[in-house]
Amino acid sequence: MSKITTDTTLIISLFLAVVMSSVTYAKADKKDLPKETKDGLVLKEDAEVDIAYIRPNVDWNKFKTVYFRTLIVSDEAKDATPDKPGSRRGHLGESWIIPEKDIVLMQEEFARIMTEEMVDEGFTVVDQPQPGTLVVAAEVVDIYLTAPIEKSRRSYASRGATYTEGGGSITIAAALADAEDNRILAYIADNRYPSQMWHKNTRVSNIADMKSLFRVWGSKLANGLNSVKTE
Repeated sequence: MSKITTDTTLIISLFLAVVMSSVTYAKADKKDLPKETKDGLVLKEDAEVDIAYIRPNVDWNKFKTVYFRTLIVSDEAKDATPDKPGSRRGHLGESWIIPEKDIVLMQEEFARIMTEEMVDEGFTVVDQPQPGTLVVAAEVVDIYLTAPIEKSRRSYASRGATYTEGGGSITIAAALADAEDNRILAYIADNRYPSQMWHKNTRVSNIADMKSLFRVWGSKLANGLNSVKTE
């Protein structure tokens, strides 16, 4: 039995590069996007996410189980420096580089929350792909933070506080594939802000925002799959 190839993240990168070109994911206007990808997937105009391409004439009802590959966090996303200037540290020594322990936490929470959302909608999530399994390979391609990493802030050492309008945003892309033949069935890309409310910006609040976004994406994925099964 074949499994989805390890080149899936490359496929996602190529998809974003070709489809998005110089357009920003977060501000994608569907009228500016190609109607079809080079590998035959068609733009879904009414998708609840920023971008969705679906392969026509797929029997989505054949997929009885779902398998999530470990979330990839791109090197670009790990460096959340605003506008990505040459220096990776702020003028006060503040850092925008997301610590590795938080990357691991992000991967763990993605797997847990996506599984919960899918199970709540009646899907079976498996540990290994098998015949009849839909493979989901997702990658965080960009992270925007409204404040530097908490422990690196000047205010942190003085026990001060940082308040921001929201914690930032995350852009995620995913490829959905048939585990039996590695065929890509859908591409998805979405940028989302969990909140625009002014609040105390801390590591704890940023993690809460991250979890909130994962729950939204899990729900949208489950609803989207249920939708295409009835089309």
